Amino acid sequence: MPSGPVKGTALITLLDQLLRQEARGRIVFTLDGNSRSLFFEDRRITGSSSNDPSDYLGQYLINEGVINLEQFNRAYQTQLETDVRMAQVLQLIGLAPVDKLREAIIAKTVDTAFLVSSWQAGSWESNDAYPKAVSGVEIKLTVEDLSAHLVKRQEQFMRIIQMFRELGDSPATAMSDRDTSNIRKLDLMILNLLSIGKTLRETLNALPVHFYVMARHLLDLYREHLLLPGPGTPLNEMEIFQRLTAASGVEKPKDIEQISADETAKIYRSAHEAMDRKDYWKAAAQFRILCNINPHNIVFKDALNNAEYHYTLSFYRDIVSPATRIVRNNAGGMPVDPLERRILDLMEEHSFTVREIVGYFADTLSEVKMLHALENLIRRKHLKEEK
Repeated sequence: MPSGPVKGTALITLLDQLLRQEARGRIVFTLDGNSRSLFFEDRRITGSSSNDPSDYLGQYLINEGVINLEQFNRAYQTQLETDVRMAQVLQLIGLAPVDKLREAIIAKTVDTAFLVSSWQAGSWESNDAYPKAVSGVEIKLTVEDLSAHLVKRQEQFMRIIQMFRELGDSPATAMSDRDTSNIRKLDLMILNLLSIGKTLRETLNALPVHFYVMARHLLDLYREHLLLPGPGTPLNEMEIFQRLTAASGVEKPKDIEQISADETAKIYRSAHEAMDRKDYWKAAAQFRILCNINPHNIVFKDALNNAEYHYTLSFYRDIVSPATRIVRNNAGGMPVDPLERRILDLMEEHSFTVREIVGYFADTLSEVKMLHALENLIRRKHLKEEK
């Protein structure tokens, strides 16, 4: 099968040559374990795929506001029962019109082409592996169509680079007089995280979405004046391209032993009851169990991300902000929890911001676990805000 290095290969030229030689198949692009594919038939690009879970079609449709999590949940369960592809299920049960799905799938395919065209390393290979339906909704992009889309993407990306220069690392948000009911979920998450004092880099790292998707959403918010320039060192071009060519960091599910359906349902109900009570830490713990039970269930994964996001938001809004400096307090005794003891050992007689403490443990512990330990220490008066 034809193959070669990505560097020095113009994507459109490569596609034009391969589509003239092969009747149907796929081209797989690989870089550091990051794999993306373009499918073709009869000199037309018919779809794309990726090994990055954040780029799966269902997650992409949620991120772009085509469907919400509840609609995806219904479609996902139907897909499991019928073995029909996601986009077809969404049409069959009336959750998304075919024109919106086709528009989103074309955008996703163009995203894939743009990302691999930006790689300066890696390899490509063409083979005749071709599923009967890539997504369940037919698209047919000529090489000329794709080339025109990529020109627009490149122009957009230049505006994205300029946007990061202007925003700084701590942009302001302008939400006070805006109706947020029609804002896409991902946009609202971005705005909320920035409004509680998260930096732009911290926000990019906090959400399980590929950098390029996040950047396009940030650009939309900037154009709508929901994001305003602020202080802090902006992302430079080298950092932007490093993030652009990397995978999202979301792990691909691994098989794990199942437990009974009744037990799973019980945990699922308990998690949603905790969410209704706004007990986000307990909800996250329950959804984390469900993700361990069934890592292939994207509904569980998205619900876990949602619970952790809400817990993070409530901590920084209701307890302390990322920039708050805290010190040890003279509360009696030492905590039993090992993580809490490690935090107190780090503090000694020094004061640190919450951001600095979270950053110190970032290589080994997730932010939500750190925040929960800090919440316990503050609540039991082992730590207090520096005056």
